[in-house]
Amino acid sequence: MDINKFTEKAREAVTEAQTLAAGMGHQETDAEHLALALVQQEKGIVPRILEHMGIQTRALAVALETSLRKRPSVSGGGMDPTKIMITSRLAKVLGEAQNEARRMKDEYVSVDHLFAALTDVESSSPLGQTFQEYRI
Repeated sequence: MDINKFTEKAREAVTEAQTLAAGMGHQETDAEHLALALVQQEKGIVPRILEHMGIQTRALAVALETSLRKRPSVSGGGMDPTKIMITSRLAKVLGEAQNEARRMKDEYVSVDHLFAALTDVESSSPLGQTFQEYRI
């Protein structure tokens, strides 16, 4: 993954996903963190798309956050926020976003490519279940 091939908003979303993971005491950044970052992105296209679909972004953000809070967390001296890894599922999403950008003949991966890739996560995952519930 070449982060230099991501738009500024896409890089911000990935960085915010990592910040969310660290703030929740998670040792890995996963697809749910990225989804929450995109849904909460100020003046972002994802919240506008969701609103256009009739989805209340605040309710979706709460559902994603609730799902994330169920994960095990680490606190205290054992947590090093500089060493948060990404899960293989998130790596796959980022790779699919790059593939989506290529298919669309876009030079850079944007938030819409990231969101499109997130909608393809397995339906049995917490994110997939939340997206099914909200009909995304």
